[in-house]
Amino acid sequence: MSIVKTIQEKINHLKKDEEKMYVGIQFEKQLNERVKELEILEQEIDKVLKAK
Repeated sequence: MSIVKTIQEKINHLKKDEEKMYVGIQFEKQLNERVKELEILEQEIDKVLKAK
C-alpha cells in the first residue's frame, strides 16, 4: 500500500511540475511577443527621428 501511495505522490508532484513548466513557457512566449513589439516601436521611432 505504501508503494502505491509513494508512486501516486510522485505522479502528483510531476503533474505540478508540468503545470509550472507550461505556465513558464506561456509567460516566456508573452514576453517574447512584447519584446518584438518594442523592437518594432523602436524602429518606428528611429525612422521618425531620422526624418526630422
